[in-house]
Amino acid sequence: MSEDLEVILITIGGGNRNGSYSICIHKNYD
Repeated sequence: MSEDLEVILITIGGGNRNGSYSICIHKNYD
């Protein structure tokens, strides 16, 4: 499940300038 979440966040990060923010959220959940 965490892998799917990571892919979603990376996809969002790749399309938006808030990519670092999305990655930050993933690390917090991780």
